[in-house]
Parts: sequence; structure tokens; C-alpha cells
Amino acid sequence: PAIHTAEAEYVMVVQGSGTLVTGGILSHQRLVSPGFVDGAVIEGGTTRPLAQGDVVLIPAGVPHWFGIPGEPLVLLGIKIPTQSVP
Repeated sequence: PAIHTAEAEYVMVVQGSGTLVTGGILSHQRLVSPGFVDGAVIEGGTTRPLAQGDVVLIPAGVPHWFGIPGEPLVLLGIKIPTQSVP
């Protein structure tokens, strides 16, 4: 699970299926690099299934996690800067 503090993330599912969890609280946060925080688990997030052709926009600052059940999940992700990274 991660948070991009200064970038939105536009994601398209190219192949496969999986799960997306967004929102909630990211527990055990640690700053990995400026603008990128990871953690252990998302508590209280919203779970959505993902399938080929799905398109998702994850706003900057929103915890998110992609679950991959076993088959390949191929994503095309584009980061969209929303503000300066401190």
C-alpha cells in the first residue's frame, strides 16, 4: 500500500484482473522518498474489483493498494503531478 502525496495516479488495466483498495488509513507509514509513502496495510478502505479495460484515477494523497490474485495483472500507470514535492 502506498500514498503519492504530490501526484495523482491514472491507471488502466491492460490484462488480467485483481482488486483495488483505496481510501481509509495507511498504517505504519514510512517516507520512502519525497512524495512517496508506503505502509503495512490500509484500514477502512473501499475494495473494488479490477478487470481488463477498467480505468481508475487515484487522487494525490489517497492510500491505495493493488491486489493480484495469482494470474498476471498488467497495469498502465501514469503519474500526474498535482503540486511541488517538498
